Amino acid sequence: MTPVVGSGGDRPIVRTDGDPPVPRSASVAVGTMLILGVFTSLAGTLVLGERFNGAGAVAAAGDHQSRVMTSAVLQLVTAAGAVGIALGFHALLRSHCPTLAVGAVAFRGVEAVFAAGSAFALVALVVLAQLPSGSVEQPGIASLGLVVTSLRDASHFGFGVVFYGFGALLTYVALLKSRLLPRALVVWGVIGVVLIFCTALLGLSDGPPYAIDGWRTVLAAPIALQELVMAVWLISRGPSSSPAVAASTD
Repeated sequence: MTPVVGSGGDRPIVRTDGDPPVPRSASVAVGTMLILGVFTSLAGTLVLGERFNGAGAVAAAGDHQSRVMTSAVLQLVTAAGAVGIALGFHALLRSHCPTLAVGAVAFRGVEAVFAAGSAFALVALVVLAQLPSGSVEQPGIASLGLVVTSLRDASHFGFGVVFYGFGALLTYVALLKSRLLPRALVVWGVIGVVLIFCTALLGLSDGPPYAIDGWRTVLAAPIALQELVMAVWLISRGPSSSPAVAASTD
């Protein structure tokens, strides 16, 4: 059995089951990106405040341009973070479950596309709001604003979350198989992903505005909390140095 190498600084965590060392810096990077991802996702929604939907979406965007643009920037950061998190987990898991790790990157990449599309939809509302005075109130512009907001909500709260769910589930299955993290923490993540996945499907089936609000936020809370706890674990302790360590923390 290979002894465990100290995990301070950038020294690798040497596993005792014959697998290659796990870079300590990789786990810190993933944990940091998880925290930033939760923050930017929540902040993007909170900054936007009221949902910009319905026939008055364009006029509302014109009245709150700074909020809309700030939310769009935060959503773009969230989109980039989704890919970064998937790539970070890929670095941790590629020697254990390479197929699952690659699949997670692919699904999170699609999620990022939908998140970016949601951000650009907000920008489109601001652009429409810049039309000459009186144009915004015209039925054609109002209808276009309604279409844009519906597409934005479906991308942000619906399809983006669905692909997040697929990618996250693959990651958690890989974590279960590799035993890099405590089983209880990973199972918590699986439950949280299933809950928010079902929430997104319910929103899509109900039709516009496709939002995760009201009682549905309760179903979204477990995965947000789990990702924060997992992030702290990855930053402070890193992946388990051996399967026995993970099993002992169940």
